[in-house]
Amino acid sequence: PEALKSTIRLTSSNYGAFVRREASNERAVWEGKEVSFWLIFVHSFICTTCEQMRPVWEEAASRAWPAFRPADILQDHDSHLVQRLGVRRLPTIVAVRVVNGKEHISRMSIRRKQRVTVSDIMDFATKHMTQTNPIKIIVPYAKGGGSSSNSRGAAINA
Repeated sequence: PEALKSTIRLTSSNYGAFVRREASNERAVWEGKEVSFWLIFVHSFICTTCEQMRPVWEEAASRAWPAFRPADILQDHDSHLVQRLGVRRLPTIVAVRVVNGKEHISRMSIRRKQRVTVSDIMDFATKHMTQTNPIKIIVPYAKGGGSSSNSRGAAINA
């Protein structure tokens, strides 16, 4: 199955190459440390809540770049990676910060009938990044749920 719009499909076999940048010459470096930020949507084809969240995720993913690299993991095809990331409920948004190969992970589980907006996802990601990131980055995104046209830049400082 194809990756969701604006995302990279992660699997156990490509996770290290993409997330940990083991196979990449493209690296963000700050004070001698390699740093990358990932925002990952963990979902399943048979999960109704996951399907309801899909358009919200796709909008968040399109707004997350370049501050975060958006990706998705399909639990139906890679339950091992889902377990490795500590995901216990679907859908879950996972924020991963990697510094010199060491992962720092936060999770946002979404409950059935919980209304989650693009802003909620970006706020979660921004909170994770500010708790663990000494770099100032500007993350442009629209405040509100999905189709709002009011843009706002979120300055991120640690």
